[in-house]
Amino acid sequence: MNLERVRELILSCKGSLNIYDLEFLRSFCEYFVRDNALSSFLNNILFGDLNRYGSSSIYDRKKGVIVIDEKAIESDIELLYKSYYISRCDERYKFSIFIFKIIHECTHVYQLPLMRSKKCQLLRDIFAHSLQVMDGYINLRGKKNSISSSMFYNANHDLFPTERHANLVAYDFLLSIIQSLYPDDIELISDILCLFDDSLCLGYHFDDEEISPLEEFYRLISRDDLFSSFSFQEYSDREKLMYGMPMDYLVYNKERMKILQMEE
Repeated sequence: MNLERVRELILSCKGSLNIYDLEFLRSFCEYFVRDNALSSFLNNILFGDLNRYGSSSIYDRKKGVIVIDEKAIESDIELLYKSYYISRCDERYKFSIFIFKIIHECTHVYQLPLMRSKKCQLLRDIFAHSLQVMDGYINLRGKKNSISSSMFYNANHDLFPTERHANLVAYDFLLSIIQSLYPDDIELISDILCLFDDSLCLGYHFDDEEISPLEEFYRLISRDDLFSSFSFQEYSDREKLMYGMPMDYLVYNKERMKILQMEE
């Protein structure tokens, strides 16, 4: 995913960006779509009320729009603060969460052409299964049940392969932005690193039984048979960690430290 011009746009604001600026969103959308050839998948990025969705940002793939809810983002930030995930609730943190949200949704846009590509068949299938479950086919079989699927999705949101990928791409991008704009704000950088690390570790278990996030997802939808048929040999260690694929603990931890820029 090419985010270079988007990155330049954000950095040009030098941290003084009014994050709820329609002109900024227009430019952001234009650069992202053009640089990634995504005109068939994204028409616009808008502000709107997402209260009925219970979310602060969504990508509506049927309409081809990303919608950002300003008030809901404010609530997200307050919740992170009250839950001790972040240290402050100032403008820098608001800016950071906003950038995270918009990159997260843009990653969902980017995932759609990946699912149509003849390359990376495994990744294509994993993302397609994730969307099928979201659309109501919980076990990828039988009749559609949108109500049960919605409850399942909300309860296991961050374990969905598409959501894990979007979270990690967004945190990786955000970390580089924050380090460039606010290199002396150790508190902010540390908080973003902790959130990033939480997302990297989610779903990996190395106690009595080694379980990966991907395996846990397929267990939850009772499709262990599909997971058992997968081969992960063609993927790098970084890709395996980003997609939640099985890894040896030592390789997992080494790659995790590398991604977080905490190598010894």
